[in-house]
Amino acid sequence: MNVIDAMNRRRTTEYFEPDGLLLSRDEIEKLIADACLSPSEFNLQPWRFIVVRDLARKEILYECTDHQEKIRNAVAVLILCGDSMAFQSVDDMARSRVEAECLREEEVAEFCRLVTARYEKSKWERALLAVRNPAFAGMSLMLLALERGIASAPIFSFSEEAIRRSFHIQPRFLPVMLIALGLPSTHGAQPSRGPRVDTKSVVFHEDMAAMEF
Repeated sequence: MNVIDAMNRRRTTEYFEPDGLLLSRDEIEKLIADACLSPSEFNLQPWRFIVVRDLARKEILYECTDHQEKIRNAVAVLILCGDSMAFQSVDDMARSRVEAECLREEEVAEFCRLVTARYEKSKWERALLAVRNPAFAGMSLMLLALERGIASAPIFSFSEEAIRRSFHIQPRFLPVMLIALGLPSTHGAQPSRGPRVDTKSVVFHEDMAAMEF
């Protein structure tokens, strides 16, 4: 399966088959590890995954998501969070880049200074760090899941406050999305792909001066 095939075949699964798929801890961790090959700003990799498989824990998550049944029936639900303070580990990241010969030793101090300056004084930049990078990993994970015969559903309707409280998520981490994984149900109708807008309405060359509202 090539990339465009995967993108054409991927669907947001609305109904999962209860107990229809077994995913081991190792399989889930391998899926996440591969998704973490996604790009990130300054290679900070500011994503964190909470894997929810226990029935009782899924029931708590069900309460946090406006009672979406797919939470109960999925084999696992990932709570994907972004670390708004990931830039604080820039020294360690710089050292690993030197070891990988991606950065020269004499460049380390300036690299760390630039990265720290970008985020330290800007709450907005820290919020973007915590949202856009995990989104890369989330999309990669869903495409990888499809390749491995696993259906997925991104979930954005949830109570952030309830999830923070129930799953002990500290303030520096922002819950970005949930990703339910499992086997599509043969009893509930699965959605067809929604129509895509015309390319002419989303593509602008050089600037957006010609955009009409």
